[in-house]
Amino acid sequence: MRIVKLDIKKQSNKILLKGVFIAPSLNWKNISLMPVPYSTPPDDGIQEFILKATPPKGYFEDNLELFELSAKVSHTDWFKGARVKVENNDECVNLYDITTKLGEIGADNFNFKLIGVKGDKLVLNTFYSGGCKPHFFRLDWDGLILESSPIQIKLELSHHANNDICKALVSTEIQFDLSKCFDLNQDINFLIKGGGNEYVLKYKK
Repeated sequence: MRIVKLDIKKQSNKILLKGVFIAPSLNWKNISLMPVPYSTPPDDGIQEFILKATPPKGYFEDNLELFELSAKVSHTDWFKGARVKVENNDECVNLYDITTKLGEIGADNFNFKLIGVKGDKLVLNTFYSGGCKPHFFRLDWDGLILESSPIQIKLELSHHANNDICKALVSTEIQFDLSKCFDLNQDINFLIKGGGNEYVLKYKK
């Protein structure tokens, strides 16, 4: 099973996570998207969800099948985003909101690669040393719109390693919801910097 699309919506006192997932063949069973319960808030403020599914037995032709799933959790003060992990699979996607005028969350080393935009989500791959503790990322907007054609918006990605002294090379996909801050019915040049890297993303409506 692979993750195609994720969305977070806030409904009064609930957080609704909706996802589209794809199976590499037909006849998968027991498909579920379940939130991880917490006795204490997670350090990074990210609510984790687990995608579970039972693959078919025997041989099946490669016919892709899409599934739409959703899960709800209570809204909490610590909620900063969602993480979806696929059981028995290395795939993991983190979904955050963009912050405004909060500045850096930390100044620890990392690199990132711009993947692009999927729907209304900005997709990045981050690379850092660690593996023993959760790491925190923030994509912050300075609140300014540079009037040009098209308009320009500056975003800064920062990283807090949470005092993780482990040295494994970790790669994580992170998605940020652009629609929460910006009118995407126009062309926009996003200037994205962080970790010594800088990219220009030319968004087309």
